[in-house]
Amino acid sequence: ETRREQRRDVASWFNLPLHKLGDDSQSSYNSLEVENQSYLDHSLSHWLETIAAECWMKLLSKPEQDEDTHFFEHNTG
Repeated sequence: ETRREQRRDVASWFNLPLHKLGDDSQSSYNSLEVENQSYLDHSLSHWLETIAAECWMKLLSKPEQDEDTHFFEHNTG
């Protein structure tokens, strides 16, 4: 029970679903899918957008940026 409470604390600190820390006692397949999507939407999407913006800014030449012919995106599938 102490270990489970520690997992809950860590999950709340880092905005993680409990199953990401190995506690799948309250999860079914459908709820895992929803939790994974929620984790992607609320925790990871900000970082993925930031990384894509940095790649656009630092990896593309000025003409490529001006023409807007290239883009970066993450495959989250």
